[in-house]
This record gives sequence, structure tokens and C-alpha cells, in this order.
Amino acid sequence: MMKRFRLSLCLSILGLFVSCSGSLPSAKTAQSVATSYFKSYGNQYKTSPFAGKNLSRVAINQIEPISNKHVQVDALTNFKDGRTSRVLIKMENKLPGGWRVESWEFVGGL
Repeated sequence: MMKRFRLSLCLSILGLFVSCSGSLPSAKTAQSVATSYFKSYGNQYKTSPFAGKNLSRVAINQIEPISNKHVQVDALTNFKDGRTSRVLIKMENKLPGGWRVESWEFVGGL
């Protein structure tokens, strides 16, 4: 009886940790996902501002939760020619792959 109680307690604690973890991506994860997304976007759309390896880096300003598996990321994209633009990115947590860019839009700059 005591073994079942301990096992169920351990499983419920483990389930609590798993369900609560991963609600927001870290700034490093969001930066990595956004940078790789915009680089592949530039390869696919040759007339976009991201084309021709023009992107220098992506800096994350803020990460806000929208719902259980969706967040909105406020970021700055820095280009190699010195331009900077503000971008809003909507990311979704898709298991088992992790965070993915669902949509984005320019807010300022460029």
C-alpha cells in the first residue's frame, strides 16, 4: 500500500513538473528560432529584406504569453548594412520539435 502511494506521489510530482515546464521559451531559444527562421525565409524569398544573407542578428526585447502553447516575441532584427527593424513574431510550441515561428510582421523601421 505504501509503495503504491509513493509511486503515485512521484508520478504526480513528475507530471506537475512536465506540465509546467516549457510554457515560455527562453530569450536564447527565441533568438535562435527567429534567426534560423529569417535566414531560411531569406533563402526562399529573394526579394525580401532578409535575402542574400543580409541578416546580422536578432535581439529579443520581450516575450509575452498569448495562450497555453503560443507566445508573442518582440524582437529587433539587425541587418549587415546597419539598418534595424522591429518585428513581432508569434511562436507556437509544437511537440516534440519545440518552438516554431507561426507568423510575423514588421512594426517599425526598414
